[in-house]
Amino acid sequence: MRGSSRRWVGYPAAVVAVGATIGLLKLFPQLNESSVALLLLLAVFFCASIWQSGPGVVAALLATLGYNFFFLPPLHTFTVQDPRNVAALFVFLVSGLLIGRLSAVSRRRLELLEAERRDLIALTQLSQGFLADTNRESLLGVAADRLRQALQCREVAILLADEKGVLARRVETGGIVFREELAELAYRQGNSAALPSDLGGTDIYLPIPIGLQRAGALVARASGWPRPARSSSASPSRGRGSWT
Repeated sequence: MRGSSRRWVGYPAAVVAVGATIGLLKLFPQLNESSVALLLLLAVFFCASIWQSGPGVVAALLATLGYNFFFLPPLHTFTVQDPRNVAALFVFLVSGLLIGRLSAVSRRRLELLEAERRDLIALTQLSQGFLADTNRESLLGVAADRLRQALQCREVAILLADEKGVLARRVETGGIVFREELAELAYRQGNSAALPSDLGGTDIYLPIPIGLQRAGALVARASGWPRPARSSSASPSRGRGSWT
């Protein structure tokens, strides 16, 4: 939602940015046409790098129209007097579109790299916690805490099965309360589920696989996750929320 609203704000912001650039350039009539074109392309690059490709395209189109209207003779008309300026306008438009597209792609790649960096830091911290303590219960506590941070949730519980396949709570954070029959179902069937919690937020039930076997179940609760739609069915396997 935040990224979508920011992208929509980018469209009027691109209009303002290009308009302000044209206004500033009109204050310096001694600039030649090439300098004006480069500065307008810089404005297009700025819009695309901040608000991504959509506003970048709008900025490129507006910059092309403004370049023709305000800086190419005859001024204050969209008529092109010199045929050579037609090719110049076409090259300017294509350059603006390419610059906007490439800058937007570069920004998305940087965001992906930043997300991967955060994941790598979380995995490194988890590995360091494992190496620092050889006690099984302590390791599970470290794992639960790291999972809570990685999933950005409030509470986490890890349930492991014994030799007879009976689930038991091994570690939990924050005194989480959940439906044990759903954790059992996630362990037995190997399916994940997202259901609205009676205490607010969303409960996520995940099986814990080790190789081809399932060792237990993980339960996580977060108030910031979307709440699944409620269903009138009372069956745990087809009840509130969704099983996958």
